[in-house]
Amino acid sequence: MAKFCSNCGEKFTVENPKFCPSCGEAQEFSATTSATPVPTALETFYPYHWDFTPVTPEGYAEGAFEFGHSNKLLVEAQAAHWLSEDTLSPKEILKLAGSDFDPGVSDDQIHRAFTHLNQPLDGFTPIPWDDSTLGQRFIKAITDLGVSFGPMHFGFHLRYTDENNREVEEPLGEQYDLIAGTWSTSDGQPFLQIGRVYKSEATGAEKIYWHIEALARTRYPLEEREPHFSNLVMIPSLLQSIFYVCETKFPSSMVTLPRSMSFEVDHEKISELPQPYIQTQRNARATYTDRSNLGQVITFVVSELTRIGYIVTDSYSDEELEQYIPTMVDTLMEIPNVLLDGFANWNIDSQVPFQARVGADIAFHDSVPGNRCGFVVPALIYGKLCLRTEERYNAAYRILQKAEETNNPELLDQSIDEFTAISTLGAGEFFAHATNTLANTVIELK
Repeated sequence: MAKFCSNCGEKFTVENPKFCPSCGEAQEFSATTSATPVPTALETFYPYHWDFTPVTPEGYAEGAFEFGHSNKLLVEAQAAHWLSEDTLSPKEILKLAGSDFDPGVSDDQIHRAFTHLNQPLDGFTPIPWDDSTLGQRFIKAITDLGVSFGPMHFGFHLRYTDENNREVEEPLGEQYDLIAGTWSTSDGQPFLQIGRVYKSEATGAEKIYWHIEALARTRYPLEEREPHFSNLVMIPSLLQSIFYVCETKFPSSMVTLPRSMSFEVDHEKISELPQPYIQTQRNARATYTDRSNLGQVITFVVSELTRIGYIVTDSYSDEELEQYIPTMVDTLMEIPNVLLDGFANWNIDSQVPFQARVGADIAFHDSVPGNRCGFVVPALIYGKLCLRTEERYNAAYRILQKAEETNNPELLDQSIDEFTAISTLGAGEFFAHATNTLANTVIELK
């Protein structure tokens, strides 16, 4: 009886290998094949359903932090000029990026700070917090303010035995030396506020990027749409509005009050306040805080991750750091609530569908095959969607095993349907595993 890798779907040419010769995954085989359980009928696979009821914080007008409020025309106009008058139209931004996308007739404006033209970390590289003067000052400030945080380190490592029979461990790829604190959405879903320190090799200047992971893509953006209009104008304009709503002290007001009031400083210092920054990274690692597992933080590889936060420079005094940090923390604490409300409650039948608002390829797929078109999801739940996909893959694989053991064509067809759905709608690495299983095993059996 042929066997297949439980990880990549490779068909084995030898009986019951300990490790898959293709991906190296350890394999387990029961003494008899008849013990494979037959899963019950599975519901239609759609991992993106999420229950979320927005809660308005005390002291604010009802609905102030809901997704719909951030998409009102008045709010969008106020948000564009919240930082200053340095704004551009979507057409200007797209033209500067060399994009052929036509945004249509629009009076929208996007502040330069939220666009790809704002690159405050160019020429800067990450350094350990222990090696940073600004980092130590920042840690002292948040400690004095009572902000809970801790160190966080992650990255791939390669372990091997060298020619002298010594165990060696070397970093592989990007290593992350961060500090982070845990906050929660209004429904209790934990997420991290993260700090990373950077240094300019040319000048020695230091900066801190204090941020959250805002959005994650389940697929790479379609290559034929690069540079992608979503990253150039759709996501920036949305995050600009949400940032404004969450930073201003009066999000429901029809009157725009100066940003200096949010930081409780003199109006003359408005140009010196920490500036927002959107950072987009391909092949990144998104964090997921698993509240069902004692708050364990897990990282998942994501095709593209969008972060939003503040740039803190070493020009700030200790007093200014303590003045600015509370507003920074409070703002980033509210943004995930708005994003989660949009994702969970503003579907294709809504006035402002979330996937269309962020420019996700799934909302503009036209004739493109569905498995190439990804969703854009709030980054704080991306890990959960990956876990849901893994669970469904394992269930589908049990169906495949039973189909082969019993030579049951109906179960085989069911497994094909399952792996097809996972390869179309799945998130994370098991989307790829499902695709491999279809190509390497199921089709061969047919």
